[in-house]
Formats: sequence, structure tokens, C-alpha cells
Amino acid sequence: MMPKLEIICRILILLIACGFRELSCVNVFNINPSKGPQTGGTEVTISGSDFHRGKTSCRFGSGTSTETALFFSDSKISCVSPPSADLGAVSLEVSIDSSASLDSFTNSGVFFFYQAFPSVNSLQPSAGPQLGGTQITLKGDGFENDQDSFCRFLLAENNYIAVPTRWLGPSEIICTSPTSDNVGLVTIDVTNNALDFSVTSVFFAYRLPESIGFIVPSLGPILGGTNISVYGRNFVNSDSLACKFGNIIAKANFVNESCIICFSPSLSEGIWIVEVSNNLVDFSNNLVDFKVYALIDIEE
Repeated sequence: MMPKLEIICRILILLIACGFRELSCVNVFNINPSKGPQTGGTEVTISGSDFHRGKTSCRFGSGTSTETALFFSDSKISCVSPPSADLGAVSLEVSIDSSASLDSFTNSGVFFFYQAFPSVNSLQPSAGPQLGGTQITLKGDGFENDQDSFCRFLLAENNYIAVPTRWLGPSEIICTSPTSDNVGLVTIDVTNNALDFSVTSVFFAYRLPESIGFIVPSLGPILGGTNISVYGRNFVNSDSLACKFGNIIAKANFVNESCIICFSPSLSEGIWIVEVSNNLVDFSNNLVDFKVYALIDIEE
């Protein structure tokens, strides 16, 4: 059996650790999410031990203001982050003392990070094929280089798809459009913590994918300038309508949804693959050949 003196010592240590309030100690193990916008309003789930219904509160940082916790169980609560004057890390501690006095809070060393609230105001391109895969550059402010940063596409009512962002800077990111079952406008917003999305959003238009059936003529000289009629489907009358010869892009002129006109650029002799695009980003993949021939000098 454990000696009486050792039992008494252990009880005293426990009482001291818990501030003589209870024989069980409240503690914070982890939080999710661990970050949120400076404007506040993030619902943070807190995992720990010995939480009590009705009198558990949270404190973000070293201030005197506290937030009432929503109780789920003795090991799970949630609190809503208050606004913060500063960006960066603050401690998140919990008290089960109904008075919520400063010395009643835990000292678990768990931190919540305040971030800038993202906003988005423009995108390029503003349209792409229904098949998805469009690399969309979004511009705005407050973007974070974070694994929890996402673009969210509202494809239909209550049908959201979130895709990871590629960070270019605090005011520029890239997102890849997902596949959509429908054509038409969708909204895109942004988050830095996989939970709180920007209030501002932008519109992206899903279109039927463009394609080439054939071109006339299918050959021309190396000097370029050949007037080529491109026949296909789903062409759009826009400033971004283009033909591509290999990796060389040439502006296209819209005739109708099934015909456009392109002028061949100066090219080296050989076979060049021609594709078309409605947005200068996504090109068809029909592998249509255009043959380029050298001019023959005729001596007198």
C-alpha cells in the first residue's frame, strides 16, 4: 500500500496545481482552428479536460475581457474569438470559475493566431470551360501563405467546392477551377483558415468547352499572314479569343459560335498544331495540323 504521507503529498500537489478550487484540473490540450481573422467571429473548438457546464469561459490574450463558452462535454467546448487590435499570436486559456478572475484561468500555453481578413476584388480569367482546370488569378488583400487557405466555388445552392490556393503574395493567389455540372455564373470567395470566408466575392462563368473540327486552308507559307477559317464549336466573342500555333498565340476574329478567323504568324517550315481558346488560358486539345512551307525562289 502507498504510505499515508505520500498520499497526503500527492493530494497537496494536486490542490496547489488546481488553485485549491477542485480536485480535478481544467486544462487546454488543443484548439481548432488555431487561427482566424482580426475582425473576430471565429468559432474555436477547444479540447481539454474537466470543463464544467454553465460556468466555463475563455480568454483570448492577456486582457480582462472573457468569452462565455458553449459546453459540449467535460472535454470539449467552443468559444467565439473577439476582435483584436493586433495581428499575431495570443494565448487562449480557460476558466471554470464563475467569477472568471484573472488568476482562475489555465496556463496551458495554447495560442490562437489573429490574421488579416482576406478580401478579393478581381480575377483573371473571368470565365473558363465547364470541364474545370482553369488557372484563375485572384487579386485582393490579406491572403496568407497557409495550408488552410482555400478558394470556395458556389456551384449550386448549398453546393460548395473548396480548392487550395497557390500563394503569389498578400494581394495575389491562384486557384484551379473544379469541374461543374452546369454552365453559368458562380461565386468565388477566399479563406485563410478553412472556416471564415471573405465577405467579398467575385463571379466566374462556366462555359461549354471550345473545340476545333477543321481549318481552311490547312497550309501556308513561313512568312505568315495566311487567313485561316477555323471551324468548331462554342467560340465566344471576346477580347481573349485566340488561336495558338504550337506555343505562339495569335488573336482571333469572331464570326459566329462555330467559326473564327486567325492569321498565321511567321513560322518555321513544318507541321504546327493549332488550338483555340476563349480566355487565353485554356486551349482546346484537338491536335489540328497546319502545314508551313518554305517559299521557292524562281530564277529568271
